[in-house]
Amino acid sequence: MNTKLVKSDFGGRNNYGIPNLVESSKPLSRKIELVIDSLVAIKKTINVKANNKIKLDYIICVSEEREYALETIKKYLNMENNKRIFELAKARVEAENRYLELTGKDINLYQKLLTLIIGKNKKINKIEEGIYSITELWKYGISGDLPIVCISIKNINDIDVIEELIKAHEYFKSKNFETDLVILNEEREKYDGYVKDGIMNIILNKNIAYLLNKKGGIYILNNIKNDDKRIIQIYSNLILDAQNGNLEIQLNDIEEDIPTINVNEEKEIIENFENEEKQENELEKENLNYFNQYGGFSEDGKEYLICVNKKENLPMPWSNILANEKFGTLITETMGGYSWYKNCRLNRITTWTNNAILDIPSEVVYLKDDETKKAWSLGLNPMPDNNNYYITYGFGYAKYMHANLRNKTGRYCFCSQRR
Repeated sequence: MNTKLVKSDFGGRNNYGIPNLVESSKPLSRKIELVIDSLVAIKKTINVKANNKIKLDYIICVSEEREYALETIKKYLNMENNKRIFELAKARVEAENRYLELTGKDINLYQKLLTLIIGKNKKINKIEEGIYSITELWKYGISGDLPIVCISIKNINDIDVIEELIKAHEYFKSKNFETDLVILNEEREKYDGYVKDGIMNIILNKNIAYLLNKKGGIYILNNIKNDDKRIIQIYSNLILDAQNGNLEIQLNDIEEDIPTINVNEEKEIIENFENEEKQENELEKENLNYFNQYGGFSEDGKEYLICVNKKENLPMPWSNILANEKFGTLITETMGGYSWYKNCRLNRITTWTNNAILDIPSEVVYLKDDETKKAWSLGLNPMPDNNNYYITYGFGYAKYMHANLRNKTGRYCFCSQRR
């Protein structure tokens, strides 16, 4: 793909009153390099006199139809229209919050809840997701296409937590964010089902019975089997238990359990890597044919040897394909690439990134020394150190060699071969 950087400035207005793009003599930068995606850059110089103020509106309109996009932009070129739009939006949100009986504190709490739902924070062994099929949810009418919030309740005294979560579900739906709320009623079966009646009373009082047992709605499951309960929890983005306190308490507890990066430890690791002595390029000592600063052919011409490091990498990734009739893998000198089964386009096993510049890997192996707390990746990407990475490409195989982490006994060395 050929990419051209367009340097433009405002030059007059078209029939819609929108500034035209014309060639400008004002450069956006002093250099033009290879970029991944094409772009149009607009530069406008504004002169502001001393002690004066200006107000700018930055408007972006996206539409499948050019005419609609231009008409929409034309509408908002008037600052009074922009001011009115913000006022109407504010009035709409205030009316919506009054109808839902929400306070500012509630909204902040629900936004925190939304963050945890999207982040899929749960203490579930992901290996189980491969054991139980998501189709097991279908018998309860749950498609599994939407994020699932699962809450368990045993005692009617905890019904307030259910009401909080149903209000949050209403709030998300008003913002066009759909989730499946699954309520697991674990109250012992008896003539007076207080929990079941309490949940239904909340739903009926809010006039949202139409959300029961439908996609993006509320599912009430009474005393289901433990295996079915486990399957629902496996595929849930967030798991709550009404007996653990109100919604705020539970969300705070979940946030405390989320792993955080120790900044000082990370800084120490980086400093240790930076202090490593840079190795000499051992390939320079070998008698390689057509050697350049990156590598060369072996004497028999059957292998190509490459040496790269964090500061000296190839201008473009060098790919090597290893394949047979059923399986194949594409690898690069940084351990990028991907694998496939039979068809490299239709049956990809790991992710293929169409990015010939960054060479983002999809198959990454990390190592960590429990004593020194240092961590690194086996390949040059994505966590390299200052030492060299040696790669050998041959017919039907590739070898990688790297040495890292000095200690009293020497270095930890890594050598891998793929055929």
